[in-house]
Amino acid sequence: MLKALFNNHEQEAKTFEERTGLSGISREYSLPRGLTPEKLAKCLKSPMFNALFDNFSHNVKLLTQQFTERSDLSPAEQLNSWHDSSQAQLLKEIIELNPELKDIEYYEQKPSEVRRFLWGIASGYNKEDILYALDALHSFDHFREIDPRIERINNDIHQRTGHRPEWMVSPETHTLILEQIEPQKPE
Repeated sequence: MLKALFNNHEQEAKTFEERTGLSGISREYSLPRGLTPEKLAKCLKSPMFNALFDNFSHNVKLLTQQFTERSDLSPAEQLNSWHDSSQAQLLKEIIELNPELKDIEYYEQKPSEVRRFLWGIASGYNKEDILYALDALHSFDHFREIDPRIERINNDIHQRTGHRPEWMVSPETHTLILEQIEPQKPE
């Protein structure tokens, strides 16, 4: 069971789209260094990765073994591909490859924000859902206050589609989902 948790990564928004037939909810991002969303998520889930975050450059060899599973690269090439890297640097590289993410504000020095941003990318969240998840780190009381409303919306979506959103859905994404599942009025 625990092995499955670390080896399988479900992109919740993409899975929701596929199961409901809706569109525009998830997003696939370009990733550097041959990464896939699954490899990125695997590393973000790893307790070792999180524990070593602040000392990433000192532990490149250990992390390289988790991140790179390419037999076509020598160990030295794999190590060089991650030398002097960090989660924050990786996020910068991803943002460069995906200009629509450039206006998302986050604190580069705050590991929890960098990880949450990377998790949103690995999970295929759209830009609004990533922003919403980052805002949750700063305004937990706000999210606790509106939680009953979100629960009602998610229940409504589940009743209409047979599937429940399993991620922190932004109001914009809720609107997009609801617009797509509203019964069409005859003209």
